[in-house]
Amino acid sequence: MIPQKVEDRDLKDLTLCDMHNSLNEFLPILDGVFAHPNPDFDDMSYVSLLDPGLQLVMCYVLEELYYDGMHVGSNNLLLEMLNEWALRLFMKKYGLSREESIAHVKAQEEYNRYLINPELYSDSE
Repeated sequence: MIPQKVEDRDLKDLTLCDMHNSLNEFLPILDGVFAHPNPDFDDMSYVSLLDPGLQLVMCYVLEELYYDGMHVGSNNLLLEMLNEWALRLFMKKYGLSREESIAHVKAQEEYNRYLINPELYSDSE
């Protein structure tokens, strides 16, 4: 079945200033993720909605805050916090709830997969 087309939304226009300004707002949420990681973490990549340079800066900020500046690479907890931060930025930018944001990003990713490989989808299902 061909997925429904949704508006393509991202966070590529966010600036370093936007990211830093959001940190105080989302810090309690990130603290909660750090203290109580979710073993069923949805590894959907909300981070891919961000500019790659900003992704890197956000990783450094999280490493500084939670790992005393030690580079930890892409461990699951760091990825979970980074994705949560990106999801919160998406929610704020587009005025959507958590559930609406997750549903939109999933639908957007599914439609983009269809655009790349339309032969994997058929109208007859």
